Amino acid sequence: MKVVYSNEKSTWIMGMLFYLFILGMLICSFLLDTNKKNNIENKKLIVKRKKDLKRLLDYLDLFKIIGIDGEWGSGKSFLVNELKKKIKDKYEIIEIDVLSCDLNELQLVLTKEIEKIIHKHRIISKYSNKLKKFLGEDKFIQKLSNLIFPETYTYSEIVKGFKDELNKIDKKILIIYEDIDRISDKKIIKNIFAISEKISSDNIKIIYQFHEYKLNEIGFDSSYLEKYIPYRMHLTQMNFFEIVKFVLEENNIDKSILEIKDFDFMKDYKQRNRYTVLRDKFQMNQELFLDFYNFSIRKVEHYIFELFVILKDEEYRKHKDTVLSFFLVKHFLPEVYKEINIEKGLVETLKFNHDSNSYTLIELIAMKKSGKLNKEKINNIFNIKKNKKNYCVLKLFNYNHDELINEKDVKNPLNVLRNRINNEKKDRIIWSLLENGKSKYTDYEYVGKKFIHDVLKKPRNYRVNAYNNFHDDLFNQDSQEIDNTTIFKLFTSPFLELFKAFRFLDVTDEEKIALIDIYFKIDEIKYISSELIQNINYCSLTTKKEYIYILKRINKLNVSCNLNVERSFTYFLKKCIIALYNFGYIKYGEHSAICEVEVISDYRELVIEDIKEIIKDIKNLKNKIIMHFEFKELEDEFNTIIIFFEKMIELLDCKIHEKNKTKGPSINYSISNKTNQYEFERLKALKKNSNFNQEVKKSYSEGKITPYEIYKLIEILT
Repeated sequence: MKVVYSNEKSTWIMGMLFYLFILGMLICSFLLDTNKKNNIENKKLIVKRKKDLKRLLDYLDLFKIIGIDGEWGSGKSFLVNELKKKIKDKYEIIEIDVLSCDLNELQLVLTKEIEKIIHKHRIISKYSNKLKKFLGEDKFIQKLSNLIFPETYTYSEIVKGFKDELNKIDKKILIIYEDIDRISDKKIIKNIFAISEKISSDNIKIIYQFHEYKLNEIGFDSSYLEKYIPYRMHLTQMNFFEIVKFVLEENNIDKSILEIKDFDFMKDYKQRNRYTVLRDKFQMNQELFLDFYNFSIRKVEHYIFELFVILKDEEYRKHKDTVLSFFLVKHFLPEVYKEINIEKGLVETLKFNHDSNSYTLIELIAMKKSGKLNKEKINNIFNIKKNKKNYCVLKLFNYNHDELINEKDVKNPLNVLRNRINNEKKDRIIWSLLENGKSKYTDYEYVGKKFIHDVLKKPRNYRVNAYNNFHDDLFNQDSQEIDNTTIFKLFTSPFLELFKAFRFLDVTDEEKIALIDIYFKIDEIKYISSELIQNINYCSLTTKKEYIYILKRINKLNVSCNLNVERSFTYFLKKCIIALYNFGYIKYGEHSAICEVEVISDYRELVIEDIKEIIKDIKNLKNKIIMHFEFKELEDEFNTIIIFFEKMIELLDCKIHEKNKTKGPSINYSISNKTNQYEFERLKALKKNSNFNQEVKKSYSEGKITPYEIYKLIEILT
């Protein structure tokens, strides 16, 4: 049996369904919106402010006049706003903003506001007009009225009658005075206290917002305040980090731009071991750091909002510590902020007072080294309040003063260079935040990026000409306009500075190899020299591709002299052997004799024997793998390494010493002993699979397994 609806009935049913759907959507939307509002309400208050609110509610139930004491921006208004939400059904609320009304007519303003509430509750007031006349709403009319109808009521009688009328209202009245400490006229504040005291009752409550310290400055001592504001509550002091967390969450700040963990470096336990100049340079047993308490909520909000805008710039996000520190100084240490300028770096700008003179921290370190500062003088210097503050600011930015040492005078010039570049980067960030037109980049960053753009982005055949133009452009550019200068120095290879720049830039393997390639072309490198070794020492050798490419280029060079007395050459050999460990060509821990040597000339024969053992092990590993795999890529790598170390023996055996020798860098190195355990186990499980050889080759080509691990797989198979 079929049921057939007429078109008219069908249309009616569809219409009803549509309306029901719309109604359902509206109800859901309302419920979601209500839930959202409830969630917002639930997370509105910081825990400490919830406790302050509870106390304020208790005071309001018990007392007629209450004072909320706190610094400007500490959250007094915020707390009062939350109070208003809680009591809105029980109280009529009058707020007196002392900054937006005529202070000379403040009592009159209050009377008019109360009169509105009386009219709202349909009460005819006998005394409100009398009180307004008494307070001088219109002086001329008041005088004329008094001549015709002489007033028989005293001020006290009028106030009492007005108060009795207010008690007839069903709801209680709360009068809130905002920031009375901003009124400079002591007489006006006394008048406010006087009328408020007279009208206050169980039904008429008064709340004053103020900072007691400011009222003391105006001339109100504690005993006077005790008389007119007997019940005062101090806002609970809040930690900077809990305010930051609250502001970030309350405003839904994008965590990819700024989150609470970004501020961890400011915490005590981090600050204690950060920038320990007092301990390291002045041998003091104590360290200084900023106290992150008693911060204004409003100021922290301003701080976070400005940070959020600035950190949308990716370059600034790379240096969050510096950006966060800069704006902390701007918002919370204005006296220090005024001293910052674009003419000098922060270390040169912030001065320390001593014996009626001012010195930079660098100058104080030099004075300590020369014996001009003893322990007592150092303690006196860092007990001065301004000096403490300046030191704590430098600690925030975490400058490194090892940069004062000349690169040529230390065993590890790369660290000195790194510190110098890092310090300059911090200054660059500060300058660009002070004036947006200033460059964010250090000179090394600027030149490195310019080299990539102007030279390496060109086709290979045009790179030599592009390099020459790039070089000339750096020397001829207007430094005032560009805001960066060349890193190239007279009588020094420009490529040395380019290799330094690349060490601290985020560059690809292809760009590293392209730099090596153009260096060999421009300087027409034919021999292994100390200058070549110094340049190559700034290559990180973090990838096998870069490592093998460098070895291949060196293998094609001739030997004209030995470099056995050069520290830079010793470091170079160490670095190349450590790379063998890191890339899994030899077993970790073997052939470590050279790693204990500082200058090869003293241990030449021992080093040669060590290298011969390396060659022997590489050859054995190569033969064992090639027996089981036809693996040309890996075979070529083995051959390159063998030829390279044979070349090193030739270099060590050469009887001619290099002339005009120069000290080269002795850079720190590290050894990695990581194995690709997961991939190794995966391949081991495939040992009976017909695709085993192809899988091993693919895994090696993708950098998932090392030659030594291939050898261990072969051992398992056989």
